[in-house]
Amino acid sequence: MFTNVLTATLNLLLFRSGPQDFPFEPGLTRVLVPSAVLANYLVLAMALSPVMSAGMALGVVIGTTLGAHLILRARSMEARFTQTFHALLAVSTILTLSLALPFSQIAPELEKLAQNPELAESATLQIPGWAALTMNLLNIWNFMVNANILRHAAGVGVGVGLLLALLMAFGVLMIVLFFATLAGALAGGMS
Repeated sequence: MFTNVLTATLNLLLFRSGPQDFPFEPGLTRVLVPSAVLANYLVLAMALSPVMSAGMALGVVIGTTLGAHLILRARSMEARFTQTFHALLAVSTILTLSLALPFSQIAPELEKLAQNPELAESATLQIPGWAALTMNLLNIWNFMVNANILRHAAGVGVGVGLLLALLMAFGVLMIVLFFATLAGALAGGMS
């Protein structure tokens, strides 16, 4: 099963297939959800507090769940949810972990900026160009893969798939911001 999941994930990342080709195994949720949360947590924890990182990582997975569910429900294709959701989580986990190296180079500069916001006005931040470019390329790739997954899952064209991915990205962002605010409030209340 593990080999089938890796092969399907690679094919999704290379635009060779859609979520319908992802192994249908409801039990994968018990592996893919914690994997996605952990991948997001590990990357976010390089620049944020553990509580904030955990809240935001959880928000990403909840946002992905809700986004996929709402899109498929609107198209009356709820039966496609499991494979679509698993495909989105699998590619997100791989691409998020791919962000770890470039983000590790950017995170110290973000911490400096958080401590001294005036640095944003000056050109004193030392962000390596390769790291910023790599992160941008990986994020664009993730967006395009998500658009392809949603296009196949919802049975729509490329343009609508891009629009669905954009709507889902904004929805995930709103949920992540909510969870970040909640985590920040909880962390502030604990100290």
